[in-house]
Amino acid sequence: GFAGTDLPSDELQATWIKEYEAHLAATAYVEKRVEAYPNIGDQLDALWKGGDDETAMKVIVDKVKTDFPKP
Repeated sequence: GFAGTDLPSDELQATWIKEYEAHLAATAYVEKRVEAYPNIGDQLDALWKGGDDETAMKVIVDKVKTDFPKP
């Protein structure tokens, strides 16, 4: 512990825990999207190629966003 310092009250700690858990729930989609998105190099390659490659990549990226929507 820290000598001479008071710990936050149990009530304040409980509030922080609830806020943190709410934050985790609200941002859980981010981690799922990161895992599902194609490699960033592949995404950039599709953008540079354009045309059908870019269109196909947009379909993939849009599906990830639909599968893991923001709350």
